[in-house]
Amino acid sequence: MPPQKIVIDTDPGVDDVFALLLALASSPEELELELISLTFGNIDVENCLRNVVSMFHVLDRERIWRIETGREPGFKALDACRPIVAVGADGPLEGVIHEYDYFHGKDGLGNVTTKAPHFTPTETWKHLFTQPTESISAHSPPPTTTATPSEPTSPFVTLPANFRPSARPAHIEILDLLRRNPPNTITIIAVGPLTNLALAAAEDLPTFLLAKSIVIMGGALSVPGNVTPLSEFNHWSCAYSAAQIYAYTSPRPYSTLPPGKVRDGWEKERVLKEEERVKLTVAMLDLTTRCRLRWGDVESVVKPLAEVGSPLASWILVFAESTFGHIEGVYESELDLALHDPVCVAYVLDRGKGEVARSAATSKSSGTRNTQSSTTSKETEPAADASGWAITRNLDIRVEAEGQWTRGMCVIDRRGKRAVSEEEAETLEHDRGGWLHRGLGNRVDVLVGAKSREEEEGFGRSVLEVIFKC
Repeated sequence: MPPQKIVIDTDPGVDDVFALLLALASSPEELELELISLTFGNIDVENCLRNVVSMFHVLDRERIWRIETGREPGFKALDACRPIVAVGADGPLEGVIHEYDYFHGKDGLGNVTTKAPHFTPTETWKHLFTQPTESISAHSPPPTTTATPSEPTSPFVTLPANFRPSARPAHIEILDLLRRNPPNTITIIAVGPLTNLALAAAEDLPTFLLAKSIVIMGGALSVPGNVTPLSEFNHWSCAYSAAQIYAYTSPRPYSTLPPGKVRDGWEKERVLKEEERVKLTVAMLDLTTRCRLRWGDVESVVKPLAEVGSPLASWILVFAESTFGHIEGVYESELDLALHDPVCVAYVLDRGKGEVARSAATSKSSGTRNTQSSTTSKETEPAADASGWAITRNLDIRVEAEGQWTRGMCVIDRRGKRAVSEEEAETLEHDRGGWLHRGLGNRVDVLVGAKSREEEEGFGRSVLEVIFKC
């Protein structure tokens, strides 16, 4: 099977960078990172762009350092597919930007740009994102201008540009990528506010629905939020976009779309067939807060490499020390950090491996293929898919878009009332919101567990090992 093609839509803070590095450290036979689309979130989009360009700059120096010290350069995914980088939404659909710089620092990476400015390239790269560009492919020849300035320690080692800049809006690049590839081959991993995705859907919904799946980090269902008592940061930052993307999983999106232009322009009786709906899988705080990086893992994996000159380890160590220092000053618990965003990449990687194994097993079998995607027929009980991760399927989860205290909250019906069929729905009285009508509501798959509790507990260390042993 060909590698999975992915988009990562991100607002690069600490765990976002680990998610990007995990994808780039993966085998090119497993994953192709086609596009990095940037959105506001942890920080403004200019700092998001600076962080991504800095990451590619550091990766360039890291690969050169590895070559010059007799190591394999690693990050072979960059040789097979240089991702497009595009700048997207600079604010939420509802128009109010909420600052969030106290945890990740003013630059989103523990203020690494001021603490270790040599890891940030000069700003001559900015013009690459403002000049008009034609439609570009991640497999096109390298540009004549190197996108990430190198600072090699030897004049004999040079590498081609490791990403391709685009001056077009990120949501346009997402749609263009979907048009240029067969249906159901592009997975969108969104680990920031969902504004770029909502803009893409509003621009061209039929094309947007060609995505194989959308895997997002966001929301909280049975645990407290991390920015308000009820809301997770990504959904809180642009609640309208989250509510819209969730609504596109519904047979009747009008029933759950938030008030506004999109809902006003939607035909009330329009029904989406199953194959026309967004296929949405969500990693919520319920799971991601269990997948942690411990300071001891940084000390044992990252520090030794930084001490012998690894540019990547040295860069990571700067913002890791800043982040863990902040945690130590606020919390009394064990010194660790939830790696929310890499969970989505790890899931997609495991899903791809499972699909390959399933395809191989099917081709060897002379019997009929089992088309069941889970190990149980009950929709609301966790079941494993090809990834081996536990998933609860088809939950009617809706995102509150307007609440004064509940904006971004994930709402689910916990009343225990029986839902009724289309035929019985006419007899329903006082079903406010259509929660008891099986033909209405959203259909969201929620990741509830990795392949094992041991994998969750050792998640942070395993991410570091993939990055530094690739």
